[in-house]
Amino acid sequence: MNRSAPNGNSSTAVSAGITSAMLNYYVYEDLVFHVQAIQLQMIEIAKFIDDQAKNDQKTRMKLKSRSLTFVDPYGNPTTN
Repeated sequence: MNRSAPNGNSSTAVSAGITSAMLNYYVYEDLVFHVQAIQLQMIEIAKFIDDQAKNDQKTRMKLKSRSLTFVDPYGNPTTN
């Protein structure tokens, strides 16, 4: 039983299929690597933003609230 193609190029077809499968594997593996790198960057950015928000809240608590009183040209005070 001979499974070769009629023109005798079965080994070429098989090796081309393997090469194509290997290329697809490496492309897929590279894609997964890039997605994981992007996910790590997103996690780092989220942590940075969270830290900034916490620092901003601490700074706001340290600042004292002041009320400003504006006086218009007619002498009427306006408190903000």
